Amino acid sequence: MSAELALQRHVVAALRSAPGVTSLVPATNIADEHGRPERFPAIRLGESASFPADLDESFHDLVSFDVVVWSASAGTGEAKTIAAAIRAALPVGIWRVPGLRHCRAKIAGQHVTRDAAKDTVRAVVAFDVVAQS
Repeated sequence: MSAELALQRHVVAALRSAPGVTSLVPATNIADEHGRPERFPAIRLGESASFPADLDESFHDLVSFDVVVWSASAGTGEAKTIAAAIRAALPVGIWRVPGLRHCRAKIAGQHVTRDAAKDTVRAVVAFDVVAQS
């Protein structure tokens, strides 16, 4: 299994089992699906990319991926609160991921935006993970 796929499965499982997340977003609204969700709030896995890590060894990958919060709340507060819960559920540091020998994660950034119709808000939490398969 690729590091990217192993991390995808790990992230969905970790978020669905984190009480701090599921108290804000039902576990059934946390998924690896595309497009605008039908129920809000929701969490979706966003874009991802995998590259050889900038190390001397060739067996490390740098996996970058986004976790996207969708909110239909009037302001940005709900999306920001859920993003904070995601960051708490997926902390910076060493992750234990089935199928991978080693993973070290960091937050690459976070941003919040309203869609063009102004009826939803998205918060994007970006992660970078160095992983060894």
